[in-house]
Amino acid sequence: MKTRMVRVRRRRPAVRRAVILLLITLCAYLYMIALRGDPVQAILDARDEERVRREVALDGLEIHAVRTAVCDSAETARVEAARYIPRGAAGYMLQEETWHILCAGYETEAQAKTVRDRLRAEENIACDVLGLVAEKVSVYVTAAPSQIDALIACERRLRETETLLGALSLAVDDGETPRSQIISAVEEAASLLDGALSDFKAAAGEGDETVCAPLQDMAGYAVTVLEKLAGEYGALGDTLFSGRVKDAFIRLRVAHIFWLDSLGA
Repeated sequence: MKTRMVRVRRRRPAVRRAVILLLITLCAYLYMIALRGDPVQAILDARDEERVRREVALDGLEIHAVRTAVCDSAETARVEAARYIPRGAAGYMLQEETWHILCAGYETEAQAKTVRDRLRAEENIACDVLGLVAEKVSVYVTAAPSQIDALIACERRLRETETLLGALSLAVDDGETPRSQIISAVEEAASLLDGALSDFKAAAGEGDETVCAPLQDMAGYAVTVLEKLAGEYGALGDTLFSGRVKDAFIRLRVAHIFWLDSLGA
């Protein structure tokens, strides 16, 4: 009786899966390159650029807030802030020598005084106006030109985001703008700022602890706040949603002002 030999190929499913995964990853990478360019090449190009020393001028910023209380301790400040949050206030706690409770913030002192007078007359709330101002500042940055441009673009986009939030807080209180339109504006702002921040990080990396790193932190926090306003906060009622928009504007603008002050110092 003859014995018939049959050759059996061994399957390598693990190897096949690894090859498929590699191909998928490569396709995704090529797709991202087609959309925004090669990020690795961008970093190498920025590294190879000749570094220059350039003066960067940053315009001043200000905020005028309606203040409902001044407290000596954080515990007392939290109690005071909690009193007004259910009524649509920001309830932002600012620590500057003492604790200040800010219920709303505005671009101009005239706007803040108008709201202050209305709260005093209609709701019998004892409040005043607190203004924070950062003057125009110029800093000298030594880096590749693309890195400096990315820094300027990110800072400008952050300013635009803050201005939008200030305008949206007024629109929410007016009650004439549909919530869907407000959420759409917030989502677009989040996307634009996130793009500017990503470009800045790709160009500059972590950066220094005085200029780049704080700006990246502020922009990153702003993106997170915008995403919350478009997400979980967007499901809140009109009064509470109004307070969250006010808080976002105050929080971002105050941080931006303090950063500019630190650069000036």
